[in-house]
Amino acid sequence: MNLKICPFCGGDPKIEKISYVDGNCHYFDWSISCNSCPATMRIAADCYYGREYFTEEEAIGFWNRRKK
Repeated sequence: MNLKICPFCGGDPKIEKISYVDGNCHYFDWSISCNSCPATMRIAADCYYGREYFTEEEAIGFWNRRKK
């Protein structure tokens, strides 16, 4: 599944898996951001702290459903 253009400016987005450190533990989020404007979406990529988490395809689906 491909990322659709930014719903705010029409720019090209990118997706990356980012790591956070909390003490000795690491957890991950998907970060989808536009290369042209400050639009950003973060989605949980693991179940650390009991969070509901999502696959990369599901994260892309959330971005693609965004509207102006």
